[in-house]
Amino acid sequence: MRPNPLFSVITVCYNDLANLKRTAASVLEQSCKDFEWLVVDGGSRDGTPDWLAQLPPGQCVWSSERDAGIFDAMNKGCDQARGQYLVFMNSGDLFFNPRVLELVSEAIRSQPGAQLLYGDSVDETADGHGTLRHARHHDGYQLGMFAQHQAMFFRASPLRYRTDRPITADYAYIGEHIQAAQDPVRIVKLDFAVCRFLLGGLNEKARFAALREDYRTRIDVFGMNRPKAAVLYAAHYAHTWLKRHSPGIATALRR
Repeated sequence: MRPNPLFSVITVCYNDLANLKRTAASVLEQSCKDFEWLVVDGGSRDGTPDWLAQLPPGQCVWSSERDAGIFDAMNKGCDQARGQYLVFMNSGDLFFNPRVLELVSEAIRSQPGAQLLYGDSVDETADGHGTLRHARHHDGYQLGMFAQHQAMFFRASPLRYRTDRPITADYAYIGEHIQAAQDPVRIVKLDFAVCRFLLGGLNEKARFAALREDYRTRIDVFGMNRPKAAVLYAAHYAHTWLKRHSPGIATALRR
């Protein structure tokens, strides 16, 4: 691995060896080799540490120990990272194709001061069914997630995930990066898909609790007034209910 790579690819995992292997194949097949791969394992007991230990020297930097949750683990990855840009590709998540890092590096060269780059994603179910998700413009970040977290590249900074938000700290982290960028030209919307995102994570399983965290984030982190935050909470709550009971209507409204 290079001492000061362009990218740090951070993978957080726990007892998910089969999916970790899929993510590893996706990371290691990238045509651009100017990256380091950091694996932060939460003390798995499914053979993950043994598998990581047998990887060729220099292929990844890994640790395996108990943590205080996914965002604590991601902060550990941030602390270890030496790259100029961080991208989080957790176990089960994949780069869209082998040229993603190459294409992002080209975008960085054309916009050297970029603080955040983001693109489209393909949302995949456990059975392999995928749906293209077009990223929205980041101007609407206070309204909700405009792209998948795994489809974003963050300029390395002192910012860290807020561990008092165990479900949606990524939303606050993204918003803080946008606020820190100040100049809009330092945020770059890519015109291609970045990742294949594996659905079924904690945010989906505990969606209504996640909405309550988002409400707090809009007030405490983004500075939104409470009435507006309450209206957005109600709108997202209704959309979540529709997704569960009338998914076709929910999809049509999102478009």
